[in-house]
Amino acid sequence: MLAPGLLDTGLGEALDEKIREEKAQRSMLGIGSVDDIAATAVFLAGSDADYINAVLIRVDGGLVY
Repeated sequence: MLAPGLLDTGLGEALDEKIREEKAQRSMLGIGSVDDIAATAVFLAGSDADYINAVLIRVDGGLVY
């Protein structure tokens, strides 16, 4: 299962800018994109991930709560 962090999809434009800035600062890599999630899903669907089983993968750029 993938657990994405804050993503820049356009849906969060109503999110207060101060909240976006704070969350971006808490993440080592800033706000993610849909491509970040897609790349992880493609990896998991490939043969390189054959031995991965029943795990929650946080795709959040190192977000610190």
